[in-house]
Amino acid sequence: MRIADRFKYDLFMYQFSTVKGNLDRIQEQIAKQKKVLRPSDDPIAYSISVDLQAESILYEQMDRNILRVTTFGRIYDTTFSTMKDHLTEAKAVAVDHASGSMDDALRENAVNQIESIIEQLVALGNTVVGDTYVFGGKQSNVAPFRLNPDYSVDFTVPEGSDGGNEIYVDRGNTAQYNISGREAFYERSKTLYEKPANAYEGQASLNTTELAFVVDATNNTIYRNGTAITLTQGIYTGATLASEIQTRLDGVEAGHIVAYDASTRRFTIANNTNNDVSLDWSDPGSTAGQMLGFNPTNSTLSANGGRDTSDMDTGRTSLAVRITDAGLTTGASRAQYEYSTDGGTTWSGPVTVNTGGADVTPDITINATNSTLYRNGTAINLTAGSYTGDTLAAEIQAQLNAVQPGHVVSYNGTSRKFTITNGTGAPVEFDWSNPGSTAAGVLGYDTVDSWLGVGEADVSDSDAGMFIDGSGVVNATNRGVKIGFGTTGSLATGDTFEIKDYSIFEMLKDLRDSLEQDDSAWSGAHIEEIDDGLDVIRRNTAYVGTNLQTMDTLTEANKARQERTAKVISETMDADLAQLAAEYNNLSTVYQSLMYSFTKIQELGLLNFLK
Repeated sequence: MRIADRFKYDLFMYQFSTVKGNLDRIQEQIAKQKKVLRPSDDPIAYSISVDLQAESILYEQMDRNILRVTTFGRIYDTTFSTMKDHLTEAKAVAVDHASGSMDDALRENAVNQIESIIEQLVALGNTVVGDTYVFGGKQSNVAPFRLNPDYSVDFTVPEGSDGGNEIYVDRGNTAQYNISGREAFYERSKTLYEKPANAYEGQASLNTTELAFVVDATNNTIYRNGTAITLTQGIYTGATLASEIQTRLDGVEAGHIVAYDASTRRFTIANNTNNDVSLDWSDPGSTAGQMLGFNPTNSTLSANGGRDTSDMDTGRTSLAVRITDAGLTTGASRAQYEYSTDGGTTWSGPVTVNTGGADVTPDITINATNSTLYRNGTAINLTAGSYTGDTLAAEIQAQLNAVQPGHVVSYNGTSRKFTITNGTGAPVEFDWSNPGSTAAGVLGYDTVDSWLGVGEADVSDSDAGMFIDGSGVVNATNRGVKIGFGTTGSLATGDTFEIKDYSIFEMLKDLRDSLEQDDSAWSGAHIEEIDDGLDVIRRNTAYVGTNLQTMDTLTEANKARQERTAKVISETMDADLAQLAAEYNNLSTVYQSLMYSFTKIQELGLLNFLK
């Protein structure tokens, strides 16, 4: 079979073009030092490279996020150290004034010193990095603190914006990179503030460690997927209310987790069912929403992990007290006060001041609302009347021994607490969590059951006595708060007291006022409050230190991941230059030969044409 010259020519040109293309490709690979330049070169390798490059970009973003957390952390570390120095300085001033060692000139200097400390703390609170106020929470473009002419300080960040911001620092893991002014200068524990201008110089005490949640017919309903979920009415702590909500939700569909965070005083409802869940907070029938801190906006919780957290702090309650009728704290003609739960807009009362039973004149009232305690599931009813701590202890002992002899009940006038000792010869349980155990609050017992072995005792968890609204039971108004007075001293009309979250600024303002008014006793009372402020700083310093250590660990881990990714990308995409050089030389030789042959073909073609 004869092969045409045209076919030979086409075949030669195809081989020539192929060699030329391979040579050009190798030249480009050498120039870019990559063996895979486009998807057609190696589809699998190119796909792996694209994925790994995306991964590398993610790690670079994590690096930037970690750096942000670290930068803010170092600023906070320095700030808290400076705050600690300022409060230590303020404590020394308070100690000196309390000792009575200051003359007028020294006291005036001390006033100026405390004012300077307040000014410097406000400046620290308004620290700016770039265009961000580091203590501004979610409202980071506005100064969070405002100093007033009287040296009081306002925190200007609204509720809902006073928390920290979080960013991703690892796959699926976030870190809070800023600390709000609420966390840095305040504490979520109620503090009793007595004004230095008060005439009263006796003891005043606050009785609450955790605000109570009171569930009744007005606030006991949550709507889930359009269906009402009804909570059991009663008195709860945050933790026990979370447990109650979880129980009721799981009664409809198992798989909910409800938690209460005491550090933020917020609830979180998590949906671990296999179905999406809607919490219908906007439904008018969803009356529990406000109590639980949720805005009236529906929330959809995705299946297997969706969650909803309270929008508001559920413990912001503040209470104000002012004396309306002057008098002693003891005896039959005592001072009286009125109270406000809305910042002084409206006032209720009058209420007679009480000492929690420590006075020789009865001031604990037992009536039909608070006369029952439960022992081994059986109701024990106390006789209605007015009691001192000692006489009420005798009444409790008499009623318990009427059921089973052997109980011993006593009252301590210093701590204002009762002690119930089981001497019956058999174990005894006091059912303080029973909704019918209405005497628990006035006796100072939390709503947690107590199991007593033989000879064991149950001591009140907090002070005995009436609540701030004069009631003998916890309700939605008092939320479990009591204010008690000592058995000495007199109160004057206009004396004021305030119960609210602890504030470093409020404490320093009161210290300044006590110095200005030369009230050394009141300065002495601030020593413990300054220690509370130092505890706030220590807590935040520890948090920052832990966060910085975590960021160091994540930085190393992220660096290692980036190095591994870069190595795989290199192995997948980078060229072996020595190998490419050898291939280039071989192809170059072939190409030169083909070029020589091509010139001969052109010569033959021309001769054939001339013939």
